[in-house]
Amino acid sequence: PRPDLAGRSLDFFDSGLCACSRNLFSVSGKLSPLCSEGKMSVFSYEWKKLMVMQRGLFYILAALLVSTVWLAAADRPQNSAMEEYREEYEWYLERLDGAYTEEKAAWLEQEAQAITEARSTRSGSQESYYSGQITAEQYERQIAEVNTVLAHEHGFEAVYQQYLYICENTGNRYFLKTNGWAGLFSAQTLDFPLFLVILILAAAVFCSEYSCQMDALLRTAPQSRKSARSKVVMTLCAVFALCGGLALIRFVFFGMKYGLPHGEYPVQSIASFGGSTKNISLLAAYLILTVLRCFGSVYLAALLLFTSVLVKKYALTVVIGVASTLIPYIGLSRQICYRLPLPLPFLLAT
Repeated sequence: PRPDLAGRSLDFFDSGLCACSRNLFSVSGKLSPLCSEGKMSVFSYEWKKLMVMQRGLFYILAALLVSTVWLAAADRPQNSAMEEYREEYEWYLERLDGAYTEEKAAWLEQEAQAITEARSTRSGSQESYYSGQITAEQYERQIAEVNTVLAHEHGFEAVYQQYLYICENTGNRYFLKTNGWAGLFSAQTLDFPLFLVILILAAAVFCSEYSCQMDALLRTAPQSRKSARSKVVMTLCAVFALCGGLALIRFVFFGMKYGLPHGEYPVQSIASFGGSTKNISLLAAYLILTVLRCFGSVYLAALLLFTSVLVKKYALTVVIGVASTLIPYIGLSRQICYRLPLPLPFLLAT
């Protein structure tokens, strides 16, 4: 570039950016309408460039849509009996909901004994009837009495398994409907839609300028530093918002499908956190995990931005991002992954 470019105004800087964007993304050869806004602030222009010209908004919306569809299609309840016999299970839960008490334990043991005796009586009545020892009227009367006791037996099986788990540590394990919270905490895999969008957004921010050799021109413009800061801030904010949006979608989905009752109960009430020593609630645990995943997403985006400035190649930046994340994810155990100084442990926060 000529030496006199150093004193040019912001208008020339914006026109240079527009020309580069036109060369990269325009099919018709016509200048984008955004370029006519010569007085537009650097931040506003860079935002429109990232979200519109480079299709960042499209990728973000696509990731939200794909994640929602996949979640709806692939989700299965952690305890199918709670859903299959929902009314029977909820009948018991109304009487047991909350912390463990000796009264609840005694009542459950009485129910267990009564159901065991009723099942034995039913089997005996069937044998007596088929062997001709009792009449049909007697058999129907005995079965009617037994069925009264066994009206909620399937729900009892589900709640009794929960009772046995609570008995292992009655101090911090509560009775509650667990399918919603268990599903919410079950994400122990890498969120690939999120990962791909981070790769695309972060790699394109600076590499798009290097690909058309605009970086030398931009360094001579008065607003180059402000423009670079704006790009970094916008990219990190977009990634943070995407990760937070995905977490919100999961929360709403499981809340609507299964319910997320009693967020104030201890996190140990869910079997996957049974061995945890943290004295936090279910809702607080999910918020902490969400913050960790958002931090991991921002960390990955920042790492890719830094890498793109060093290597100046879009493809190489993407390869480095994929290799630093997928190789340990596929080839190493989870215990080792959690100790790596990389974004992956935070993306897998569980």
